[in-house]
Amino acid sequence: LALLDRALEAYERKMPCDHPSHAQAWHNVGLVQRALGKYDEATKAFQEALRMRRARLSSDHPYIARTHYQISLLYE
Repeated sequence: LALLDRALEAYERKMPCDHPSHAQAWHNVGLVQRALGKYDEATKAFQEALRMRRARLSSDHPYIARTHYQISLLYE
């Protein structure tokens, strides 16, 4: 999680705010938070990834579907 936080900081400093790597990093944060049992934090991270992905990708893009799937697992 600390490494992902550093990655997010680097992306924010060096890349445009809508770069796809931001969304992937947030998605990965969600995966880690879920594994740690921090479901509220995981939901927030997945929602941020989804927001970023929706801004750049078509509504039927596999990455959007993947994030929806991960969110559904939180509610399982």
